[in-house]
Amino acid sequence: MKYANSRAMSPQPQIPFVPVANPLIVKVSAPGEQTEAAMANSPLPPVRPPSRQVPSSSMTKGYLPPLRESSKQSPASLSSMASAPLPPLRAPDKEASSSFSSSFSTTKVFLPPLNVLDKKEAVTIKPPFLPPLSSFIEHAESTASAANFSFQSPLDRAQAAKNKGNKYFKAGKYEQAIQCYTEAISLCPPEKNIDLSTFYQNRAAAHEQLQKWKEVAQDCTKAVELNPKYVKALFRRAKAYEKLDNKKECLEDVTAVCILEGFQNQQSMLLADKVLKLLGKEKAKEKYKNREPLMPSPQFIKSYFSSFTDDIISQPLLKGEKSDEDKDKEGEASEVKEKSGYLKAKQYMEEENYDKIISESTKEIDVKGKYMAEALLLRATFYLLIGNANAAKPDLDQVISMEDANVKLRANALIKRGSMYMQQQQPMLSTQDFNMAADIDPQNADVYHHRGQLKILLDQVEEAVEDFDECIRLRPDSALAQAQKCFALYRQAYTGNNPLQVQAAMKGFEDVIKIFPRCAEGYALYAQALTDQQQFGKADEMYDKCIDLEPDNATTYVHKGYVLLSHYCLCYH
Repeated sequence: MKYANSRAMSPQPQIPFVPVANPLIVKVSAPGEQTEAAMANSPLPPVRPPSRQVPSSSMTKGYLPPLRESSKQSPASLSSMASAPLPPLRAPDKEASSSFSSSFSTTKVFLPPLNVLDKKEAVTIKPPFLPPLSSFIEHAESTASAANFSFQSPLDRAQAAKNKGNKYFKAGKYEQAIQCYTEAISLCPPEKNIDLSTFYQNRAAAHEQLQKWKEVAQDCTKAVELNPKYVKALFRRAKAYEKLDNKKECLEDVTAVCILEGFQNQQSMLLADKVLKLLGKEKAKEKYKNREPLMPSPQFIKSYFSSFTDDIISQPLLKGEKSDEDKDKEGEASEVKEKSGYLKAKQYMEEENYDKIISESTKEIDVKGKYMAEALLLRATFYLLIGNANAAKPDLDQVISMEDANVKLRANALIKRGSMYMQQQQPMLSTQDFNMAADIDPQNADVYHHRGQLKILLDQVEEAVEDFDECIRLRPDSALAQAQKCFALYRQAYTGNNPLQVQAAMKGFEDVIKIFPRCAEGYALYAQALTDQQQFGKADEMYDKCIDLEPDNATTYVHKGYVLLSHYCLCYH
């Protein structure tokens, strides 16, 4: 497509034009010819004609007539226009001015789209870089904070830093939180103890998330120094001490927490129980490694032997086994009718002179005397009592292997070895020994009594009750077996949440203490059940009766103290 009258136009310098995105067909019209309707349909805003006519000769002065979209003739298709080559737009010369002016009404000017321009001439305009909106907001907030910062008090600024640290903490940005808490600590006035302790505790919490246990303990210590009853700081320091394997310090802190909380927080109580057990095992292991054998109290020894009804070595000397000898200055036997270490040991046992029993039994064993089996069993029993299981086991093994020995002695040795295995947490070996004892001496009530105790520890309550029933059948006068049967039934009902069975078991306890009023164990077991039921007053009465019967039994005082503490905590809350 060519411009009209292009031959009449002399070559002139090119007139630059602004490229547009879409091609437009524009008719160059004479002034005043375009209708208002055509101008309304034009995609470009209409250009109003000037107030006066511009003569055609004005083209020589560089004027261009107004542009209007053609309303009389339809333009060609957009695709054909886009592909059509355009000659350069030139300015008219003087000779062609009149003909150029007369052809304005029919001339069409095509402006090509941007994509048909030469690539070298195309200019790519990139939008300016803008940071994200959040950066503007953060900058505005920090600017506002900085503006207000100088007008705040030191405590207000410290609180603001703490609040900022809390936001970082919730977002999991613990290092930034630590920086904010540190800033709060430095800004806070030193006389504001409570606020300072909070800042230290918060920083400890952030250190805890990073598992920096030493820093946790240090910050919590600062917090507790400023606020000694700060439960949260005490508990956090206890957990840090646990991680640092400082069990003693951990136990001290968590015990203080339990007291301050009135023993109502399950989490702190569980930690205290856990650490107490670990510390106890650790101390016991260390203690037993270098401890010298120590004879327990006479009350403990008597209680131990009272749990056996068919134990030959605990029976008193028969008539004729002890002579009418004179006593020495210490009241001890100076001689016995027979030169037997075993009989002398038995006499010391009746006199509660327990420290000499092992040595006298050893004399009988060394000479392989008449009572060698009894002496082995007696020495093994006292080895167990002083906590020397390693020395007791060979003696027990030897008695058990003596097929010609009294079956009661062998059964008793099996029971004691089974109990030793039970203390060493070897339940399979313990069960084997008890079952063997029942096989060789099925009429021995002690077998079923002690095996029933093992079954309770193994949470085999039904089997335990069966063993206690068999013991009672063989020895109806066994108060201890009847009391322990009631306790087994109570534990079964209590753990099974059966109120009717619990009530029946409690009535069983009352029957036992009526039938056997001299059985201290019956009162003690009944008191434990009452403590579970939070009947602390009645439990305290039962322990008082135990103390009346056995004033030298230290265990009873411990249980009584626990009842009083539990009662106090309940009343306090």
